[in-house]
Amino acid sequence: YYWVVFFAFSTLFYDSTCFKQKDSLYNQSKPLKSHDFIIDQLAQIHKIYLQSVNKNVEKNHKNISILKVRAEKESNMFEHNAISKDLLVTHGIKVIDFTLTEETFWLLSLDPNTGKLHFNGVEISVVYMRSGYNEQDYPEKDCLMYRFRELTEKSLAISIPTLKIQLLGMNIIQKNLTSQKFIKKIGLDQNHLKNTRKCTTEILNIKADFDSSKAKLLKAIENDLDK
Repeated sequence: YYWVVFFAFSTLFYDSTCFKQKDSLYNQSKPLKSHDFIIDQLAQIHKIYLQSVNKNVEKNHKNISILKVRAEKESNMFEHNAISKDLLVTHGIKVIDFTLTEETFWLLSLDPNTGKLHFNGVEISVVYMRSGYNEQDYPEKDCLMYRFRELTEKSLAISIPTLKIQLLGMNIIQKNLTSQKFIKKIGLDQNHLKNTRKCTTEILNIKADFDSSKAKLLKAIENDLDK
């Protein structure tokens, strides 16, 4: 009896409050340019994989899926569900929502003859990383995430991002690329450095670049704003 009363009141509360509006968040988020951009780009990359790996695209592509890697405690399920749904509805591409654990890792396999990546028998075209960016994901060498990234990088599946691009986007790497000592150590010539810096943000060191002078730092900021 109490459960019936609770259900009745909760239904009325749902119909009359903002909780009902939360169900419309998916529809509200769909027109966002960033969402549409992600969908379009994933579809194009999926198509590139099909064209490069499979000779008969029309015949073989139906079961090939995108592996979307998400955190174990994902807080942005609205966006994740929207991406998976729109890829299927708009482009007919299936998405596997994947959380890395010891159990799920052993469901991955790499074909030694073709280089194709499979999850539970399903061929994977794209590994879309929505997790694996925090240092906590890599607690030690040969940890689970290291093994996962090694496996996916060896495969023909297209990683988004690749390890190289992910490393290039890290603050510590971009900071080191402003250090002549680091550049000399790794043997990066000026042409490669120029091209690399097109993809990075210059990070300045207050002590090394401004002699710990607040006045010099403020002057540099003013000059940059005037550009």
